[in-house]
Amino acid sequence: MTRSVTCRSTSSRAGLVGRRRADLSVAFHATSIMARAPARRGTRGRKGLSEPGDSSAGRLNFMKADVLRNLDKNDLTIESIARTNALSARQAQRLFASLGTTFSEFVLEQRLLLARRLLLHEQSRHRKVSDIAYTVGFNDLSYFHKSFRRRFGVTPADMRAELAREH
Repeated sequence: MTRSVTCRSTSSRAGLVGRRRADLSVAFHATSIMARAPARRGTRGRKGLSEPGDSSAGRLNFMKADVLRNLDKNDLTIESIARTNALSARQAQRLFASLGTTFSEFVLEQRLLLARRLLLHEQSRHRKVSDIAYTVGFNDLSYFHKSFRRRFGVTPADMRAELAREH
């Protein structure tokens, strides 16, 4: 009996990992678009962005792409994103401030948008709301529900129920 539970648990874990990879393809699509932007003359790729004359908009786009690529990680920090982009955490904060937002607000917004897309996606209708929340990087369901309701005006379950009524 223990053996079948272990097998079921292992297969569920493998299924979850597979779904996570598929779900995050939305984020990777946005990242690939940003990565296709032509490099400026005289730069040597990402590490060369610290050269004089490079635009802060380009740096910010790289940081946004890194955030989108790592949305599923609930321990995503500005320090890790800044380090990846050869910046200090303070420099990264300033770049996000130039948009009128903070790193945390940007990450929250992107996670909520991805969660909404997954909730409304036809292939995700059988998934639990909690599974989607964990997939996009939330580790506190209460915080996810409060943030989702504050952003979209309805709970995740209500949004999904409205979609079901429409179809």
